Amino acid sequence: MERKITHDMKLWKECGKREALLVRGARQVGKTYIIDEFISSEFPVHLRIDFHERPDLRGIFEGDLSAESLISKMELMIPGFRMVPFQTAIFLDEIQFCPNARVSLKYLASDGRIRVIASGSLLGLDYSKVDSYPVGYEKTIVLHPMDFEEFLWAAGIEKGAIDSMKTRISERKPLGKALTAVMESYYRTFVAVGGMPEAVSKYLKSNDCHAVREIHRKIVEGYRNDIGKYSGAKDRNRIFAVFDSVPSQLSKENRKFMYARVGAAKPATSGSYAAAIQWLIDAGVCLKCVRLENPNLPLEAGADPGAFKLYLNDTGLLISMMSEDVAHAILTGDVRTNRGSVMENAVAEALESKGHRLYYFSSKSFEIDFITAMRGTVAAIEVKSGNNRKSKSLDPMREKYGTKRRMKFETTDIEVTEDGVEHYPLFCCQFLDSLYEPYGTVSGMPDAGQANDLLKKAFREESAWEGPFQGLDSFFLERQKASYQGGPSTYGISMHPLS
Repeated sequence: MERKITHDMKLWKECGKREALLVRGARQVGKTYIIDEFISSEFPVHLRIDFHERPDLRGIFEGDLSAESLISKMELMIPGFRMVPFQTAIFLDEIQFCPNARVSLKYLASDGRIRVIASGSLLGLDYSKVDSYPVGYEKTIVLHPMDFEEFLWAAGIEKGAIDSMKTRISERKPLGKALTAVMESYYRTFVAVGGMPEAVSKYLKSNDCHAVREIHRKIVEGYRNDIGKYSGAKDRNRIFAVFDSVPSQLSKENRKFMYARVGAAKPATSGSYAAAIQWLIDAGVCLKCVRLENPNLPLEAGADPGAFKLYLNDTGLLISMMSEDVAHAILTGDVRTNRGSVMENAVAEALESKGHRLYYFSSKSFEIDFITAMRGTVAAIEVKSGNNRKSKSLDPMREKYGTKRRMKFETTDIEVTEDGVEHYPLFCCQFLDSLYEPYGTVSGMPDAGQANDLLKKAFREESAWEGPFQGLDSFFLERQKASYQGGPSTYGISMHPLS
């Protein structure tokens, strides 16, 4: 199945910069498969070292870490491998099991004869003892679960057709009832199946939701096993408790994370659970959405870290931790079941994958599901599993805070109503890059030659400054006169006051 990260890896290869590529991501998001496919198709000579599968190969990275020594040891210890300069790629998989391999990335990358890709689950990656990180020699990419567009590719929908739909979304033009209904059906399936590649592949081959649910349960159990394996004894039970509480926390009308709902430690305070929550976030298993006290730019300045919501990294996994009725309601579009938390999780996942920090806003009278910045503009986002066009929460965002963009994802076609609220079908949240407004034109600096001519003319004629220098104070002018050493034909000027 095609993934967008392949394009990023090709750019890394083509740029020719001497740096290793580190692909990070939670377990089961498809790191090993996609990197294997990439190196086998892009490099005549390629090698994968899995430090979990072959712990004996960790010895390669003991002692001398120079590129020459490492390559020699690889050729000696791995039958059939011979490095060909500038045609070889080495894939260091599960690198968290070999901290010295992480150190070696600097030396392998700077040598330049081979290209190196490393991968590791976020679980344990930052908790292993690494003596020296390869700063300046390592480019990091995070691989998320499959998004809706990748799901559509896997389902056989042509890229050209998707691009045409994205154009209409960016133009905020209605898609029409037929297309909206078809895409809503695909989207409901995507939400229920989730973006874990194994689950997507199983569903597309078998159309068996029960088999998909078993894969989800296996992945969740794998996460729980990793918690037991990688976490410290002090926090282990609290991490389990926080992880298991996420579905019930999101099912409440007030989805703010409540320590009292976890119940693994007394007193139920942030001090008791802070380390456990951060562990799950660092592992890429949970996504943290922080409350804003002030929904204006810069958003970070208005954040209240003590109030937050926790979402799961994959909505399919979230549904598998709920009753089977929820999955059925999602697939059939049954509005009688409360699907709001699931659809909210899907939007959180979409925002995170596009590089947005997650924030929400609440006051005494209303709450906004998500607040984000889109190219310098604050956007307020509401998520509704129905099609109620009323915007009781979005209206005061404009009146009280001057929020320019107010967006509502619901069961509807695209429309911008008279009050300026943008209404989109739920699946459009997966095409956030189509909803960005273009950047305004930014005027560049004045031409240097023209600026020098103006300066010389001003000095000769003792005239007022013009053009881009108009309004500068007399002190600056006197300093420039004093520092100006060239004659009429010289362009050398010392701009001391600006240094």
